[in-house]
Amino acid sequence: MPLARESSPQISVANWYQSALGRTIIESEIEVISRILPRRFYRVCVQVEGPLNLEYFSQTESLMQCRAGTESAMHIDNSVIAQGELLPFGSSSVDLLILPHVLEFSEYPHDVLREAAECITSGGVLLITGFNPQSMLNLKKRLRRFTGSTLNRADFRPVHRVREWLALLEFEIFAGEFTFFRPPVSQANHIKRMANFETAGARWWPAFGSVYVLASRKRELGIRIKPDFSRYRLRNRRFGLEY
Repeated sequence: MPLARESSPQISVANWYQSALGRTIIESEIEVISRILPRRFYRVCVQVEGPLNLEYFSQTESLMQCRAGTESAMHIDNSVIAQGELLPFGSSSVDLLILPHVLEFSEYPHDVLREAAECITSGGVLLITGFNPQSMLNLKKRLRRFTGSTLNRADFRPVHRVREWLALLEFEIFAGEFTFFRPPVSQANHIKRMANFETAGARWWPAFGSVYVLASRKRELGIRIKPDFSRYRLRNRRFGLEY
């Protein structure tokens, strides 16, 4: 899988992902991705690494060819250096494009999505992971508790806003989940003790997970047939509905 890297390593927060909290969040994302990503052959797959180093995606079965480079190994095979707003791929040439926490750190998120829409083939998959602004993780960020991390400068994009952008670009979301409902504590032993928050959060406060994962598909070109609702017309008129 080619890996499109951001050209500004100074905004990297890869060290934060080596912490206990960062590793646990990554594991939660991998679990969701491995479940919702369609199991099919992707001829050309691209991950825009962005400012967050997500080499852990290579552990998922669907993304076995994904490899993350480092600043000291930018010229490894299947790796390119690029910005999310200027991907070096032809029109309709990518079957699977992954944007892991890229929108939060981009000054031009609309341009990133437009570039992705240009590169993805008709029927191709766009996978986006993002930090949820309605979460305890964002509260911790607002309190500036991520000492020495550029996560403090991240702009958490609301999931409904990302959905609107995707709809304008002719993408339809077929799967999406929130994950990591635990308080964003730093100690590994405390994180493990609060594992039951995942089950409770998914059931009782599903929209307040720290991370969301969206899987969308670019609409295929073709003739769209309008369904025939004639047999429902009389019944729906009783409720003041017209087709």
